[in-house]
Amino acid sequence: MAPPDPTLTVLPAAIQEIIVVSISDLHTIPLSEVHIPYGDILIVAGDLSEGRPAQLMQRLSELLALPHALKVVIGGNHDRALDPKCDARDAAIYNDLYERQQCRAAFREARESGIIYLEDESTHVTIAGRTFKVFGSPKSLARSTNTAFGYSEDDAFSLWDMIPAGVDILVTHGPPAVYLSDDKNGCDGLLNALWRVRPMLHVFGHVHASYGTTKLSYDDMQVSEAQNLRRLSEARNRRKPQEAESQGRYIPPHLRCKMFGGSAAATSHQVSSDFPAGAPVVEVPVLVQGQTRLINAAVKTPGTPRGAIVTKILH
Repeated sequence: MAPPDPTLTVLPAAIQEIIVVSISDLHTIPLSEVHIPYGDILIVAGDLSEGRPAQLMQRLSELLALPHALKVVIGGNHDRALDPKCDARDAAIYNDLYERQQCRAAFREARESGIIYLEDESTHVTIAGRTFKVFGSPKSLARSTNTAFGYSEDDAFSLWDMIPAGVDILVTHGPPAVYLSDDKNGCDGLLNALWRVRPMLHVFGHVHASYGTTKLSYDDMQVSEAQNLRRLSEARNRRKPQEAESQGRYIPPHLRCKMFGGSAAATSHQVSSDFPAGAPVVEVPVLVQGQTRLINAAVKTPGTPRGAIVTKILH
């Protein structure tokens, strides 16, 4: 294993930081073109490829070559060969059922080499003597039954009941409503699950334009989950005529909440998602107890890929 990046300061053992490096939405981008610094754990939040078995196997080979001792990986809506329900359609077109089955087996077997592939399941990882409960899901909202790992808005609340209590790090492909998302892809049910589980870190992707980081704070001023979700629904209904008047002008999610009556919990400060393409790395503050740090780690842009987002957990 390669030595740690010398640009990362080594702290005394008593205050050693655990470094979490997050990326998502590589699609066809080689890992060699993405700035991924060394860290204690690498999280890859889906859309590893455009879905063919050979593409996913190449990605797995690239991930195995990275020096991070632990790598948590989930699929996404483009990773069709990882979703068995896509076999009926895709294998008939490409005649590659065996390759698809072998690809899924390879991702499972990679755990022996430090790659933990999660598909609607949790695991425990131990870093620097500290154990974290991690839950990963490749799912995202979809409007087509042909989408890999897709689910409908009708299933949004019951689906995320599968996230168990006590999760420290949540990794999903799709984003929660309001935070680092957009009107079409943000999930109310996933936001509801965040309020219930309250992980220290939630990493996702899917919405490329919303790359960035923000935080969700939990305090006595927070209104009930039912009130928040009702306000979100009412805000969406009010937005339609006002967005028509603005002739489609883009308004960031955190500003839309304030302008159109979003939930009180959605008013936390958001770091700009307009990081320049090719930024070497974005570092966010050490995680604070009682807050969830949310990260949209989508590196794909029309130009040079963005860099990984680095989070620090005080050990």
